[in-house]
Amino acid sequence: MNCQKIYLATNCAYRYKMRKHTDEQLKSFSVQEWVEVLQKSPELADKCTKWEDFRGNDWEALLSVQPQFADRCDKVNGWRNFDSSTWSLLCSIQPEFANRCNKIYGWENFDSNDWFHLLCVQPKFIDKAVIYWDNLEPFVWGKLLSLQPQLSDRIDKICAWEKIDSSGWVILLSEQPQFAAKCDEVNGWYKLNSSGDWSLLLSKQPQLVSKCDKVNGWETFNSAAWFIILNAQPHLVHICDKVNGWVKLGSWGWCKLLSSQPQLAGRCDKVNGWVKLSLWAWCELLSTQPQFASRCDEVNGWVKSTSGNWSKLLSAQPQFVDKCDKMDGWKQLDGSDWRILLSAQPQFSDRCNKANGWTKFDSLDWCKLLSTQPQFDDKCEEMDGWKQFDGLNWRILLSAKPQFIDNCNKVNGWAEFDSGNWSNLLCDSPQFADKCDKVDAWEQFNGSSWSCLLTEQPQFGDRCDKVNGWAKLSLEDWEELLAYQPQFADKQTNTEENP
Repeated sequence: MNCQKIYLATNCAYRYKMRKHTDEQLKSFSVQEWVEVLQKSPELADKCTKWEDFRGNDWEALLSVQPQFADRCDKVNGWRNFDSSTWSLLCSIQPEFANRCNKIYGWENFDSNDWFHLLCVQPKFIDKAVIYWDNLEPFVWGKLLSLQPQLSDRIDKICAWEKIDSSGWVILLSEQPQFAAKCDEVNGWYKLNSSGDWSLLLSKQPQLVSKCDKVNGWETFNSAAWFIILNAQPHLVHICDKVNGWVKLGSWGWCKLLSSQPQLAGRCDKVNGWVKLSLWAWCELLSTQPQFASRCDEVNGWVKSTSGNWSKLLSAQPQFVDKCDKMDGWKQLDGSDWRILLSAQPQFSDRCNKANGWTKFDSLDWCKLLSTQPQFDDKCEEMDGWKQFDGLNWRILLSAKPQFIDNCNKVNGWAEFDSGNWSNLLCDSPQFADKCDKVDAWEQFNGSSWSCLLTEQPQFGDRCDKVNGWAKLSLEDWEELLAYQPQFADKQTNTEENP
């Protein structure tokens, strides 16, 4: 389990049983802390003295989980603090609160996004939305029907089809093509006036190609649009032939299209599209389709290559080394380029020697290269690269290749570590704990560092005891730790009782 997973677990708060708090501690709780506590421990409600301080979003967070607290909201008239987005979120989760929204005329303030969010989850509120349909932006109806097509009869009653704009039709027909007849009725095809609209729609629903013919939508197609449609629906190549869309394709378009649909090379030959390819495009194309090297020869595309292009190309297709030799491309590579290339193709180290490329490496280049190709440690030694390493560099390298511990010892690299470096290193490689002991680094740890480390390596609880690291953990740190290591709950209790 990676330590960073903790911080991605946004819904892990209070997954452990709420510990007993003193009255003094409860009085110090903020509104946000009370919301989090009451979500899991509603029995503490009588202890809360902050009800009048709750804002609309605080009430929404609490009532969504514990709707029985509506009476508390009534007592302090907390509903007056609700804005439209708060009502939308609450009613989507707890639709019984619609009556409260009625009483204070909350629906009148709903904007398009509020209605869309609510109706996607609770389509039964369509009758409310219909009352205020003039306030809804055009995109809402198409987007909504793409998810809730059963609401189409309501759209019929209020004649809302004409309100749907181009993006709305694209979203709707891409998911629900059966509504094409409705688009016919209101002549909605003429609203699709950009190449992006048509290419996105036809890439998903190619059977609607006749609709594009009808409004001559092909004239708007640019390079990106032809790529999108032909990449998804290559059988529509005859349409591109018919309107000579190939001349619209530029460097990016040809590169991306031929990378995914190499059988279209003949079309590129006919319009001499190869000359349009930029240095980046040749690199991208040849990395996945090396058979086009002869076309690159024909238009002398190699002269366009720069440092980044060569490293990426040779990493994927090392057989082009003679081309790089011929163009003397090695001199263009910087430290990052050499690191990328040698990580994938270490046999090019002789070229790095000849071009004196090792002198271009910085500490990050060295640590990343040695993490995958440790045999180049002699080059790092030769370039005196170890002395350039900071704590982050050592952490990256030692996590991947612990055998470099002697090199770290030699230059006293441990002194470069901060608490974050130590925590992350020990999460991956707990065998380095003695090094942390030696430099007395445990004192540096903050609450988040301890939470991170103990979640992954709970055996370090004794180190936390020695430096009283528990006192540094915030409420959030405790939540994250106890969600995975509940055995430390007594440490939290002791810390709260003996601050």
